[in-house]
Amino acid sequence: MLSEIQEQQSSMRTYQITIKKLQNKADHKDSDIYSLQNQLNDLVSFKKSLEKRLNATGPLSMFDNLKLNKCFF
Repeated sequence: MLSEIQEQQSSMRTYQITIKKLQNKADHKDSDIYSLQNQLNDLVSFKKSLEKRLNATGPLSMFDNLKLNKCFF
């Protein structure tokens, strides 16, 4: 009986360590998500400011017929 209790206690410690590791990974991923959301917001703001400046300068006729190839990352 004592050995069963000790084995269960050992299993509990193992589970607790595993839970802490998984929580740390989840926290790290949350931090990454927050950072990426901030980067995305910054890029969207930058894009909007570029569009605003481009629209303020008027049409660029020399680029009207320019065809851009799509790039995939």
